[in-house]
Amino acid sequence: MPNPLEDKTLILVPGLGAVGGLLAWMMSVRAGGPLWPDIIVMVTMGAGAALIFLFVIMNTDRSDVARLVALSLLAGFSWETVWEAGGAVVERHAEEARVAEIEEATHRIAEIEAELLSATDPRERKALASRATGEIERLGRVGSAVTSVDALQKLTEARVVASSVARSAADAGSRSEAKEIELAARRSLNPAQIVVPQADRRLELLVTDFDVEEIERAVREEARVAPPPPRRTNGARVTP
Repeated sequence: MPNPLEDKTLILVPGLGAVGGLLAWMMSVRAGGPLWPDIIVMVTMGAGAALIFLFVIMNTDRSDVARLVALSLLAGFSWETVWEAGGAVVERHAEEARVAEIEEATHRIAEIEAELLSATDPRERKALASRATGEIERLGRVGSAVTSVDALQKLTEARVVASSVARSAADAGSRSEAKEIELAARRSLNPAQIVVPQADRRLELLVTDFDVEEIERAVREEARVAPPPPRRTNGARVTP
């Protein structure tokens, strides 16, 4: 395998980029720009822009020498735009990594829920709840940096899974662990940009320290069906 440092393109590309930066400096001087130190900045940034454009953004075929020369000069001349585009590429890759991390953490939380449903030892349930809380808080740290719609949707899905774990813990009789998980989800996975689905009423009441009887009574009262509104017959009179 050839050593990439011996590849002549790694000398040709930044060299031509520097020439492009020099051309940009000459155009700047002609338009009234300063002679110094812009020449050093533009030549250096032009060389870097050529490398970024050809190997990061375009991933150009090195065997096409004519294309390599033309794009290197163009990238060096337009170095500022290329550096901005390179930053966007890096950010996109970072966002993709965050989305993957959110998906993996959500999967781990779902696995904890399955273990929690089958656990019978209170100490094991407490340990599982601590694991779930740790994963949720880790998700919150990752989610604080996301910017894409896809990542926000993944965070919303994670929020739903976290509440599902809290419900499972409550159903299993581990009310304190359920409260711990739900509060962690609200603290870590409820930034303003996440569209949280309508909250489960039992979880709403759970975090207010109501006892089980009060929670069940409140849920039953809210579940009562209200009487239908009066109907009009032939548009004339209201029938009960």
